[in-house]
Amino acid sequence: MANTIDPSHLRNFSALYLGSLLGSMPFTPNAWFVHLYLDGEYRGVYMLTDERDASEGRGNLRIDIDPTISEYMIEFDSRVRYGGTPVNTHWVQNRIGSFDIRYPSTGAWMNQQNNAHALYVEDFLTRVDGAIVSGDRTQIEAMIDIESFIDFYIVNELMANVDANFSSMFYQIRGLGEQRRLYAGPLWDFDQSSGGAASPANVAIRNLFDNPRTTGPVATRNDWFRRLLNESWFREEVRNRWLEVKDVEVAEMLNRIEYMAVTFEQDFQRDINRWPNHGNHTWNSQTVRNLDTAMENAEFLHWWLTERADWLTEWLYDVYIIQNQGWVREWNHWIFYRDDIRQTGWLWDAGSWFYLDSEGIMQTGWVHTGGSWFFMNNSGRMQTGWVYTGGSWFFMNNSGRMQTGWVHTGGSWFL
Repeated sequence: MANTIDPSHLRNFSALYLGSLLGSMPFTPNAWFVHLYLDGEYRGVYMLTDERDASEGRGNLRIDIDPTISEYMIEFDSRVRYGGTPVNTHWVQNRIGSFDIRYPSTGAWMNQQNNAHALYVEDFLTRVDGAIVSGDRTQIEAMIDIESFIDFYIVNELMANVDANFSSMFYQIRGLGEQRRLYAGPLWDFDQSSGGAASPANVAIRNLFDNPRTTGPVATRNDWFRRLLNESWFREEVRNRWLEVKDVEVAEMLNRIEYMAVTFEQDFQRDINRWPNHGNHTWNSQTVRNLDTAMENAEFLHWWLTERADWLTEWLYDVYIIQNQGWVREWNHWIFYRDDIRQTGWLWDAGSWFYLDSEGIMQTGWVHTGGSWFFMNNSGRMQTGWVYTGGSWFFMNNSGRMQTGWVHTGGSWFL
């Protein structure tokens, strides 16, 4: 693992280390650091880790041709356009998005379109979602493993993992009969966490994640965790577990960061010297961009997590409803919420205009409204000026309206 966006090199390591200390998730990858050489050329420091897979001693999932017996490792990944082109037969979906069946992924019975295993996993995840949406404790406890979900949430929230509602969120379907549940884990992909990430599309919130206290809740952008945390009994379980681990396992993780930072300081610095732009990625926060050395990055990470732990203690005792705010992905569509209310029509956000239909779904491509045609790019942003699509050029004025007839622009006339 390259830790491309993390010049401290320690965000992924810290998340996995804390997960192994908590111990409730069925499988947490081991990790260590290595210097990588390719054809004699030094390529930097990489983190050697177990793959997100299952095998003896690593996941130990049961494989069976009967989908009600077989066990599965799946990944939530919103980048997949379910129903788009192309989608392999291992992708399934429910209300909150798309899931990749990572294991098992081989065998003739897995490679058939609409195979029984994919249909079973899709139905199981739909039933999990239904239970969580219902808010009924009995239904929820019958479908998910509460302990692993709580620890999974704690790690993601403590580290403000911005991928919690985007990708690299792994789950496992395990057990037989009435013991069958959805377990959370393994943990994966935390380089965009703990004050290291930013929003490159919106300068106004570029520094959103720099401050561990004003960042606010992040993992609750995942719809399942938002709904679960709105249930008083689940919030109480999370609160009790947090108070149990904060001064032991979390403190041990912080001590480990200090130890690793000192032990590997020269190695991490060598990597930064090899890649001078490490920490200057589009997705890096401004604070990280301003740090020069490996030790400065490690010290910032340690400070950030220490402050974040204090914030989490305070926040878990606040009593309020966590509402949908901003962009939320549902059924592989983007929806924009204000105070839990879907917005429709024109929306100004992050310096661009977006158009949301009557159901609140963000539109792409051609949009006809108010007697005019507008063109929205693949990110939903309204375009102005020249647009090339469908083999032809179109001109959109400063208001985004498609022009017809003669157009004068750039000192020339066009028809």
